[in-house]
Amino acid sequence: MRDFDNFTNIIDKIVTREEFTTVAKKALFSVDTTPDEISLILSRYEVCDLFDINLLNDLINNLYEQHKLIALVDAIVSLVPNIFEQIQDSINGLIIELVISDCGGKRLLGRKLFDTLKPSVEDMRILSLDEDSQVRFVVSLTQDYGEAEHRGRHLCHVFNSDSAAVRAYLVKVIIDYTLNYFGFFKTIIEEGHFNESDELNLYKKLLSTFSERFDLANQCVEFSSENFFPDIFEIVRRSEQEFIQEQLRKYESTHKSYMLELFKPLALGRGGGFRREGRVTPLAKISSSMLAPMMLASKTPLEQREYSQMLLKDWEINKSKNE
Repeated sequence: MRDFDNFTNIIDKIVTREEFTTVAKKALFSVDTTPDEISLILSRYEVCDLFDINLLNDLINNLYEQHKLIALVDAIVSLVPNIFEQIQDSINGLIIELVISDCGGKRLLGRKLFDTLKPSVEDMRILSLDEDSQVRFVVSLTQDYGEAEHRGRHLCHVFNSDSAAVRAYLVKVIIDYTLNYFGFFKTIIEEGHFNESDELNLYKKLLSTFSERFDLANQCVEFSSENFFPDIFEIVRRSEQEFIQEQLRKYESTHKSYMLELFKPLALGRGGGFRREGRVTPLAKISSSMLAPMMLASKTPLEQREYSQMLLKDWEINKSKNE
C-alpha cells in the first residue's frame, strides 16, 4: 500500500501522535506521493502541528530533489503562516538561504515567502552577510521584477554595504528594476537615509537622467498611444464591447437561473447611472491600485517563455582554486 493511502486511512482513526507523525512524514517524503497529494496533506491542521523549521527545510530539499518543488511553491507559501509560531525565530534565515540559493526553484520559493511575510530590513540583516551572499540577494530579488514596494527598501538598504564591489554591482543590476518602478525608487532615495558613496551618487545621477527623459517623453503627444492611434483604439473598444454583449445574450438564452428572477432588470444610461422612480442613481465605484512593472508586459510570447525559463534556471558558479 502506498504511503499516501496509509495516511488517508489513519486520518479518522485514533492513533498515537508518534504513529501519526511517522505515517504523515512517510507520505510527505515518499517518491510515489504526487504534488496534489502532498498539497492535500499540508492542508490538514493536524500536519501543521508537526512542523518545525528543520522539518520544513528537509521537506523543501526533498521536494527539490524529487522535482516537485515548483509545483508545490504555492502550497508551501500557504503552509508557512499556519506554522509561523513554530518557526518564527528561524524563518528569516531560511528565507535568505532560499533567496540566494543556486537552485532556481528554491529562489522562486524564497522570493514568494519574502513577499508574503514581508520581513523588515532590521530582521533580515543582509549587510551582515558576506559579499557573495549580498550580491546573490540583490540579483535574486531583481530577477522577476516582482513586488517592488517591499523589495525596493531592502535593495536600496544595500547601498549602506561596507563593500564597494557590492554597491557597484547593485547599481548594475538594479537599473532595469528601477525603470519598471521608477517613481517608487525615486521616492525611496529621496526620503531614505543612506551612507554617502560614489555608487550612491552615480545611482542618483541616473535617477535624475531618467526623470528628465520621462518628463520630456510626457510632453510629446506623439508618444501617447491614445493620441497616435485614436481610430484603432475606438475600433478595438467597440469590437470588445459588442463581443461581450453578444456573449451575454447567448448565455442568457441558454441558461435560465431562478436567482435572476428575483432581480429586476435595469437599463443603464450613458451617464453611468440608472433611473429608478424618476430619480437618476449613479453606479457605485470601487477602485484599487498596485505597483506593476512597466516593461514586463511588453515582452513577446517567445521572450516571455525565455524569461520564465531564466527565472527557474539553476545558477552554475565555477570558482577557481585561488578564489
